[in-house]
Amino acid sequence: MDELAERLKRENEELKQQLEECHSRHTAPKHEDTINIFQKQNEKLSLEIERLTEENTELKNKLARNTLKSSNKVTQIKRPTIPVPDSVKTELKELKIKINSTLRRLICSNPEEVVLESIGALRYAVLNNQVKNPSGFLVKAIKYRWKAPEDTLKHIVTSTKQPEGEHQFPEGFEEWFLEAIDKGFISNESPFNLLKNTEGDLLVKVNRPTSSEQPYTQMSWVEAKKIMDSDT
Repeated sequence: MDELAERLKRENEELKQQLEECHSRHTAPKHEDTINIFQKQNEKLSLEIERLTEENTELKNKLARNTLKSSNKVTQIKRPTIPVPDSVKTELKELKIKINSTLRRLICSNPEEVVLESIGALRYAVLNNQVKNPSGFLVKAIKYRWKAPEDTLKHIVTSTKQPEGEHQFPEGFEEWFLEAIDKGFISNESPFNLLKNTEGDLLVKVNRPTSSEQPYTQMSWVEAKKIMDSDT
């Protein structure tokens, strides 16, 4: 009896082992099929994600281009042009000066009174034979708000003769003076109001503080020119 029980037990164990082996042989392909299905679905999803990413990038670029076009359209809107005052036109016509874009911008961005005062400074310089480029001189005169000396304003309007050489500029001064102002080397002041030293040289204010804490150093334009030349 015991032997029979033992034999049946062994047979049962063998059958269980065989059943498990058979089960594993039948279920393994199912697992492989499932893995293959998931891999294929994953590949499809990756491709879809890649497609959507490219589409999203293209849409962003298109939006950026449209935004830029809209911005350009806004900036290209023409603003109304401010006319040049008739009084200024008349003065410039008499001086035979054409209104270029730079001159127009300065005229329209400054009060009419300032422009007319600058034209007065130009007339004074012309009468003194001190101007080689009237249009360029006028640009500087408006920009730096130069005026003719007060006691000569009536003389500018009523006289066509060259006044006595009280304000005659030395050779090379005009070009250097304008350049020095542009570079910030000297203070901006009307060239007609410059003082002279005992030797008759025009005095300018060099933008260098002194030991007495003044913001500028006054010296002859000849000496100032040498310093500026040596700095460059």
